[in-house]
Amino acid sequence: MQKKVLTVCGGGNGAQALAALAGSLNGWEVRIYAPWQDEAQKMREGLRINGGLETVGRYGGTKSRPAVITNKPAEAAVDSDLVMLVAPAFSHRPMLEELVPHLPNGVIIGAMPARSGFEYMAMDVLKKHNKKAVVCGLQTLPWACRIRGYGQKIELMGKKEAVGLAAVPASAAPKLIPMAQEVLGVNVYPIDNMLAVTLANIGQVVHPGIMYGLFKGYQGELYGEKDIPLFYQGMVPKIAAILSDISMEIRNTALAINNQYPLLAIDAVKGVEQWLKESYAHSIEDDSTLTRAFVTNRDYDGLKAPMRKEDAGYRPDFANRYLVEDVPYGLVVTKAIADLAQVETPVINEVITVGGRWIGKEYLLDGQLIGQHVSETRIPQNYGITTLEQLVNFTVSGDIRGNVHLVDAK
Repeated sequence: MQKKVLTVCGGGNGAQALAALAGSLNGWEVRIYAPWQDEAQKMREGLRINGGLETVGRYGGTKSRPAVITNKPAEAAVDSDLVMLVAPAFSHRPMLEELVPHLPNGVIIGAMPARSGFEYMAMDVLKKHNKKAVVCGLQTLPWACRIRGYGQKIELMGKKEAVGLAAVPASAAPKLIPMAQEVLGVNVYPIDNMLAVTLANIGQVVHPGIMYGLFKGYQGELYGEKDIPLFYQGMVPKIAAILSDISMEIRNTALAINNQYPLLAIDAVKGVEQWLKESYAHSIEDDSTLTRAFVTNRDYDGLKAPMRKEDAGYRPDFANRYLVEDVPYGLVVTKAIADLAQVETPVINEVITVGGRWIGKEYLLDGQLIGQHVSETRIPQNYGITTLEQLVNFTVSGDIRGNVHLVDAK
């Protein structure tokens, strides 16, 4: 039987976890594309030391050896059946620009997690290079994982009950489920369309929401090591209320779109409390409230707020992915979609404004997405999608001209 080829793009925790797990399957050849700095070389050296890429910890127990670890796109892409980007959202386009010219037509290109707007960017790159592919995205990373030796061991500390997957074109998702379940080792369920994944991007709710709740009054003070707050398990009702408000504004956007296009199912856009309880049902001891569900989630044990060390103490790390990824590749995209659906988003606007200031970016001016850094984001308007009808067309077919009759408006 001819082996199927999985190209894993990235060199971080999730990428190495996926490569290790999928590499233990008999039917798959795993290649790792790690183009940044000296990641590929470091991984090859770690592999030599440990004799393979090994998963350890609560959900570990596999060991495998990738066939290729490279920073050369042609070596990683040739004859690939499935390309999975497991890397920060800002690196998705540069990676695809390098890989797509070398990929065969008909390849499956996915991101895990997709974060918001991945589908617009990916289809734009494919169109630029005159290539055809199925584009898919997973709502979240299936595992909580940490590298315990670069290119050697990855600790799997937590595992979600299931993760959702959607595709462009929307009809392709169910066909991808068996393949996704095989390489991820968790249950995967189909989500009706990528718009649902973009709006249901839970990272955009939890990460910027908690950062805002913890540090919105920050005045530059230093933290002692013992004073660094727990990130998830430091949840209090006031921060939980912020998450609920963000979640409600996203739900309102989904409902407004469904009201106009009732056949465009966006059921995957769940509230944050429902998502948390379903994703961590095996780990939450008390789900009576959103606050208690965070605090009693064993998979979050001991995880602290991101900090950077200074000589005399610690300061919040505002350059962390919780902001640099989940604001421009999360909340800003959702705000843009809400604008097309004519839904007000006052809490999202506030978090974008404060989060943007922390990372040195301007996205909003007077509540409008006309700040100087909007062009860097993946909002649909940056790809020629300027009406709700065009957004729906793209969601169904991958083309803004599309087949809107499939999801006729009321």
